[in-house]
Amino acid sequence: MSITGIGSSSSLLVQALTSMRSQLDDLQRQLGTGSKSTNYAGLGLDRGLVVGLRNHLSAISSYADTTTNVNLRINLQQTTLTRIATINGNVKAASQTNFSIDASGQTVGQHSANAQFDEILNALNTQAGDRYLFSGRATNKPAAESSDVVLNGDVLRAGFKQVMSERNQADLGANGLGRLLLPPTVAVPATLTGAGATLAPDAAATVAGSQNLSFPYTSAGGTLSINGTNVTINPGDDVTAVLAAINAPAVVAATGVTATAPGGLLTLTSADADTSVDLTGSTGSLIGEFGIAAGPTAPTNLLTQGAVTAGQQLTVTVGGNPQYRARHARRRHRLGQSRQRQHHGDRREYDRRHRDRRERDTGDIRPRRNQRRAVQPDRSERRHAGRNGKPVRFQARSDQHDCYRCDGHGSGGVDQGGVR
Repeated sequence: MSITGIGSSSSLLVQALTSMRSQLDDLQRQLGTGSKSTNYAGLGLDRGLVVGLRNHLSAISSYADTTTNVNLRINLQQTTLTRIATINGNVKAASQTNFSIDASGQTVGQHSANAQFDEILNALNTQAGDRYLFSGRATNKPAAESSDVVLNGDVLRAGFKQVMSERNQADLGANGLGRLLLPPTVAVPATLTGAGATLAPDAAATVAGSQNLSFPYTSAGGTLSINGTNVTINPGDDVTAVLAAINAPAVVAATGVTATAPGGLLTLTSADADTSVDLTGSTGSLIGEFGIAAGPTAPTNLLTQGAVTAGQQLTVTVGGNPQYRARHARRRHRLGQSRQRQHHGDRREYDRRHRDRRERDTGDIRPRRNQRRAVQPDRSERRHAGRNGKPVRFQARSDQHDCYRCDGHGSGGVDQGGVR
């Protein structure tokens, strides 16, 4: 037996078997891995399409992840805002409870509001992953400070309590009136001025002497009784000593009278308009030296002027005058009646002149208003006259009549003009 070499036909068969073996191995790999090829070169002409599809798939996957994250953040924000709205209702409900202050100086509502405020600030700082949901673009920073910093501040910033206190002080100002400007108070006595009154204003009682007590006057001495209080005037006292004795504090407190000497004339003046100056019981020689009246001198007031007597009550009414209003109303009533009579008189005069002119020009003599009409319309016809605001024509019951409502007069039978 001889062995010959591989010929051309055998060579083609071997190559076909090898190619089929390679294809079988590739198919087995594809079945095992699920990939058509391990590299883009194995895809042939479809490698460009595969590259484009892979990019689209990556973008779609990124969009899906973004949507999931956005939905998560929106849900967290919605939950946070719902909680804040619930807190708002809780604070309103707590403010309507009974007002009672505890040992800390605050009410139950204030404690509840403080806790709810702290919860709201914490809710505004809610995070989703590493992002703050309510911080806007600054997602890496909290949206709000803590309640302690907001209310009390820190080293560099003032808190709400300090700002409110400063604003309150600025509004009140240094005088506590804020922007309210009040004019300076001026002590002015109240006055009431009447018209036609003969009463003089209140005035203190004054007793003036007629003798000049200037130097070299010296008193002979005696007792000066002022409102029942005796004042001793020593012999040889000059006007200065006399004034000193009368104006002694104890004496003034008892008498309510002070003394002056303008131009050397002794003048005694009571403290007010209710105090008299009574020198009854004084030494006669002193009365003569001073040239003053010995009897009582009354001040000027309502009692001393005789306007009222003791036990009566004076009523002063400030406002409208009912009596004047009544007189004014009666005057207006009389004026209205006068104008009404004048109006009716003018109307009657006008009717009379018009009737006289008609009779003179046409010879048409019509009955006066107080005369009975010659002809009356039938009742059924008269009942329909003027209904709905429109005049109705009616026929007289007599052929001959003299009625000022008709245009035809004398004989002729029926009314030609009708009711106007």
